[in-house]
Amino acid sequence: MKTPVIAALSLGLALGTTASAEIETYAAFSSDMPPGNLAIGPDGRMFMSVHEFYGKDLRIVEVSPDGSTKPYPNEAWANAPQGDGPGLKGVLGLRADREGILWMLDGQADGQTGRIVGWDTNTESLHKIYYIGQPASRPTSFLNDLAVDREHNAIYITDTANAETTALIVLDLVTGRARRVLEASPFTVPEPTDMVIDGRVVNLGGAPAHIGARSDHHRSDQHLGLFCPDDGQCDVPGAHQGSSG
Repeated sequence: MKTPVIAALSLGLALGTTASAEIETYAAFSSDMPPGNLAIGPDGRMFMSVHEFYGKDLRIVEVSPDGSTKPYPNEAWANAPQGDGPGLKGVLGLRADREGILWMLDGQADGQTGRIVGWDTNTESLHKIYYIGQPASRPTSFLNDLAVDREHNAIYITDTANAETTALIVLDLVTGRARRVLEASPFTVPEPTDMVIDGRVVNLGGAPAHIGARSDHHRSDQHLGLFCPDDGQCDVPGAHQGSSG
């Protein structure tokens, strides 16, 4: 039986749809293809991470205008790596920048340091890999989402982690240096507010879910970053003030 998962809302956010615009279904996916996040390239191509929490083999797909999907960038990279070969352990956050680079946040796992894999969608070739190791990451890290800032040659990562260690990670695209900021700060720590959807409290591990920083977006035209805990107010701490250069 097909249990459709609708990506319309995520698509609206990715395309910058205003709140007053009418939301329509662009594509529906079965439970075998649970959406994680969407990325829209400068040429209109759509890419989607397959939610790793549901045990699917595929990590990334390209979504065609007719709603069909295919592994992306290719069969080898779109699946878990075999030994030292290519592949992705688990991706939720992904972004396509104005240069056509698809940035995929491949979270840390047993035997793997977290990393960002950049794939050139113009030449269909590997662009670059940045590793996010300690001290920028923690043993408790869950690298959740990312925002790309081409004006400042930076990528901002939300590390959901736990209430004591949730933080942002700033990656310098020029030097490759990553640094951890706002760890356990009021901007990243979840508030003691239950998440309620359709009148029901969302639980995680048998208790109300209180999840740290995630949902990372960057507005280069306004030099603003937007992120928030799942159960708190979204914050703009002024991390991107200044000229776009």
